[in-house]
Amino acid sequence: MNKTVRYLLICLLGLTCFFQSPVAKTQTQDSLRLQQIDSLTQLTKNLQTELAELKSEPKKEKKKVPNFKVKFTGRGLATAGNIERILLEARMALSYSKPTSVIALDMNPRFAYGEQSGVLAERDYGTDFNIGIFDYKRVHGIIFGFAETSNLRQISFRGLGGAGVAWRIVKMPNYSLSISNAIMYETTDFQSDTKEDINITRNSTRLKGEYRFFNQKLICRHVVLFQPAINTDNLRWNGTLTLDLPLTAHFSVQTALDNSYESAVVEGRKNNDTRWTIGFTLANWSK
Repeated sequence: MNKTVRYLLICLLGLTCFFQSPVAKTQTQDSLRLQQIDSLTQLTKNLQTELAELKSEPKKEKKKVPNFKVKFTGRGLATAGNIERILLEARMALSYSKPTSVIALDMNPRFAYGEQSGVLAERDYGTDFNIGIFDYKRVHGIIFGFAETSNLRQISFRGLGGAGVAWRIVKMPNYSLSISNAIMYETTDFQSDTKEDINITRNSTRLKGEYRFFNQKLICRHVVLFQPAINTDNLRWNGTLTLDLPLTAHFSVQTALDNSYESAVVEGRKNNDTRWTIGFTLANWSK
């Protein structure tokens, strides 16, 4: 065996004995511990840096919906030719409520003006008011009233008032549906002397819903009132369906279909009325 091979074997044997010795093992373990400590220190630094960045980011503020809300709606239609028809309608919605308030209030005044072939057909005023008792609860009490005058139906004055219970069937961010039932008293004074005035008690059932589709790009609302008289053959009902196309946070295009029926009308007036309008809506809040 030559000297070179013998020298290599001696070196390998020496290295083997060194790494198997307690000193070598201790040094190796210490090296591993140092690497682990360095890794943990670096990880801690990274986490502290990320936490500081998160704290420095501005917090996103939630949209604040005002307690007092105002909405104005203007709608109308006009035709010319063999039949000349003008219909203009203005509505307002005023409401005040807080998330945990005992009482919530809202009013909906409206005005409609219409002509048929140059002859006045509609010049109607009306408003309602609604009071919700513990309105934030799924089942809550309601007190309401309504007053109107109508040239279309030859009504000098009509007033209604009553109380009942409402139930929110569905309450979700984009969908809501509620039903209410109440007992109310009505007094109606007709312009015609040949038509007997009305003083009766009614049962009033209301179905109200709102549905938002396509990331709130289309909003559908409906209100249906079914009001039969108690112990008398007299029926009133009204239904309104509206579609809103929001263009900005506070401005939208709106179209509406209204249908109403009354079993007691003056001579020369029909029991049923249907009208379709298109217009716009302005509001001081958006959802």
